[in-house]
Amino acid sequence: MSRPPLIVSWIANGLSSSLDTFFLGRFESKRAEYWQTLYSTVSMGAPYVIFCSEDDPAPIQIICNFVQRLKDLGADVK
Repeated sequence: MSRPPLIVSWIANGLSSSLDTFFLGRFESKRAEYWQTLYSTVSMGAPYVIFCSEDDPAPIQIICNFVQRLKDLGADVK
């Protein structure tokens, strides 16, 4: 397989970087909205059961922080 001309690679990399920069704020906003939605379910009063394993893609500290935040909000977490 032949390599594209250098100018084409530069343009593609520049376009890719521009799109990442343009959409980064939107992705961050959606992620914040997602976490806020999860936290708002505490008011329903239902208990939470959270399972995780060593093979989960999320670092254990993120899961522990989530559990602690739910507890701080008054949730019953197991």
